[in-house]
Amino acid sequence: MEHRNNGKQTVRIRILSLGNSGTGKSCLIKRYCEKRFSAKYVPTIGIDYGSTIVDVDGRRLSVHFFDTSGSPLFKDEGWNLVVVVCGTRTDTGGAHGRQVSETDGRSWAEKHKFPHILTSAALGVGVTQAFYTIFVQALQLKDGMKPQNIAPHIHDPEVTQAINRLKHGQDDFEKLSLARRGISKDDITKSYRKLAGLVHPDKCKEAGAEEAFKILNQAKNNLLKLVSETTV
Repeated sequence: MEHRNNGKQTVRIRILSLGNSGTGKSCLIKRYCEKRFSAKYVPTIGIDYGSTIVDVDGRRLSVHFFDTSGSPLFKDEGWNLVVVVCGTRTDTGGAHGRQVSETDGRSWAEKHKFPHILTSAALGVGVTQAFYTIFVQALQLKDGMKPQNIAPHIHDPEVTQAINRLKHGQDDFEKLSLARRGISKDDITKSYRKLAGLVHPDKCKEAGAEEAFKILNQAKNNLLKLVSETTV
């Protein structure tokens, strides 16, 4: 559906989150829309709704999110839609972490010709790319094109900021976005994991990612050594 606002055409799309309860669907939407993460698990009852306006390749999209509870009631087929498969909680492991391996998830997505994107709502990894892929494919479908089953490369502002901070930070504390007093090894490790998820060269194709990752590792080691010497 389209309408015009101040002379600019607006395309309305609807995003429906599907998956078992507790798999992180709500966290992904909240991370994208509100740029924040809540570790507290609050199960969705029925369905939640939200909306936002985004610009994609010079076109304005009115995006409406329908966040489902994972009930079989919402597992329908046959709609005119695009599908993006998200591997969630890539920052965690164990019984409360990932239940499907990257290999199995990617294999299933490729079999059904869907894009597969690894995400972490906690770290912000892959979130922008996942939703941008949905937007691009929805526009392709609307324009009568066959959506591609690969995720388009995008410049994620959060990744760009992380690379710039690592390369140009005044000291190791600033590079890891840490306070200069009262930090612990857990604080350092947590910050390292978040930044590594953003700039690891195996996942990040942004210019400067490899250099930033080397700087990150050196800064982490320096701070861990400093904290160890301080607490002896």
